[in-house]
Amino acid sequence: MRIAIVGAGLAGLATAAAFTRAGHDVTVFEQADGLRASGLAINLWSNATSLLPAFGIPADRIPGEPFSRMVWRASGREVTSMELPAKGLPHVNVERAALLSALAATLPADAISYGARCADVVALARGHDLVVVADGANSALRAAVARPPRRQWTWTVWQASVTAELPAVPAGAGVSVLRAGLFVGVWRLGGGRLTWFAEQPDRRPGDGARLLKDLQADADPVIRTLAQATSEQEWTEWHARDMWPSRTLHRANVVLVGDAAHPMLPTLGQGACQCLEDAAVLATAVAAEDDLDRALRRYAAPLRGGACLAGAPDRRDGAGRRREQAVQRGQPRPAGHGGRAAHGAVRRSGPAPDHPAGRHGELTRARFTSFAPGIRVVVIAGC
Repeated sequence: MRIAIVGAGLAGLATAAAFTRAGHDVTVFEQADGLRASGLAINLWSNATSLLPAFGIPADRIPGEPFSRMVWRASGREVTSMELPAKGLPHVNVERAALLSALAATLPADAISYGARCADVVALARGHDLVVVADGANSALRAAVARPPRRQWTWTVWQASVTAELPAVPAGAGVSVLRAGLFVGVWRLGGGRLTWFAEQPDRRPGDGARLLKDLQADADPVIRTLAQATSEQEWTEWHARDMWPSRTLHRANVVLVGDAAHPMLPTLGQGACQCLEDAAVLATAVAAEDDLDRALRRYAAPLRGGACLAGAPDRRDGAGRRREQAVQRGQPRPAGHGGRAAHGAVRRSGPAPDHPAGRHGELTRARFTSFAPGIRVVVIAGC
């Protein structure tokens, strides 16, 4: 098949890699002049890292720093920790630039067309057998497939990657600092570098410099050390986005993947992972069916049933009130929950929605998916 993919982000490049390895003629259209590879880092849990060899990245060449433990700090000290065993390849914290470069390296040299802005989905659909819309959370092409979201939310997060000496952040572990009105996460990148982010609901966009200055005098030595090692130029502001997912993920031969289909709350820890799962499930569905429409319906079925709706209790119970509340974060569940086949994925409160895991398992469980622990969110006293 001739396949057009719009967007050279994580979902687009993973989908391109999956279809290229299956023998399809793939072109990725990216409006920027090169890969949009910032210095920010993301978590990939084992349900995602275990897919990378199927995309052409050998297991021993997966970029990133492995982790298998989470530490929580409060009142300036460690209060608890938990092992996070991987089921499959290790969880890693990886710089987005390194991951995008690794995926791009699996493609033919001419597979990505840079400086190509795609505004006419109809023309693309006429000239290709399949069009994959992977242009991110702020998708310009989503409307060609799905109705506007019923509800959506945005909020601000600040992040930086720095070099610092921090014995309180053990090798192979992530650290969360929990406090009413503030959530800070810290992850090792290797070579003495760390990535860290801060979220404070009362802070407005553009207020990052003041937040950084406040954190440079914080009582917690981990936060204080990181903030003092971070310049204002390194302190990157980004806007997280979440939306109530559409039940329509394809129309004719046009299909949505990744954040264009289902941007997720950062608290789920699965946004990047689900981009990789989408690519794997879509390529598997196309390979399994002779008819494209049946393949796209097969791809969309587990998304409608579970992955997109896994965050529904989170949205109902928390996201709409997010700006009025102090930060709510919490502890991981010991049972392995992560990826599209998990029951309920990650939630802030309320019962997990029914999830027809069997439908996903029929497609990918044996071949692709390995579960990762999720994060259960609890209200911190005083919030």
